[in-house]
Amino acid sequence: MNLPRDGTAYRYTALLLIILLAIYITVVIRKYAKDKIYFHITIIDFITYVKQQITFFCAPTNKIISEYTVPEIKNSGIFEEGGIDKNKYLDERGKKLMKDFFSKLGRSSADDQIANCDYTIEAMNKLLDEYKEELPKKYKAYSTIALITGAMLVILLL
Repeated sequence: MNLPRDGTAYRYTALLLIILLAIYITVVIRKYAKDKIYFHITIIDFITYVKQQITFFCAPTNKIISEYTVPEIKNSGIFEEGGIDKNKYLDERGKKLMKDFFSKLGRSSADDQIANCDYTIEAMNKLLDEYKEELPKKYKAYSTIALITGAMLVILLL
């Protein structure tokens, strides 16, 4: 097989790699955004679970947390010291909400803890609605940026 010696094959290979990279970046960004929304939904489910445990069983918080079995929350590290700060799906508002929630959990009457759960669920639902609203806009923007960058690199290489 005779390949041209002027580097055309390398340019076309680079072109293909740039296009694939642009597609990969858009897919990764979209997956991250969906994972972020899913994580917030599971946080809301967790807080609802805590509220139910406090309301119906008056269970201590350490027992509630140890018996919670959803792996997305258990494996996220939010129950560990400093775990909320390390979480990649919580922005600053979400981190503050979760820190406030955990700081008040188990330190007051059941009624106050239930009110704390209700407040946190409402605030997390507002954040979730914002993320759901932003998702199509950000996806379009990131997709466009990735494709334009890829097209500019292709033009430079050709």
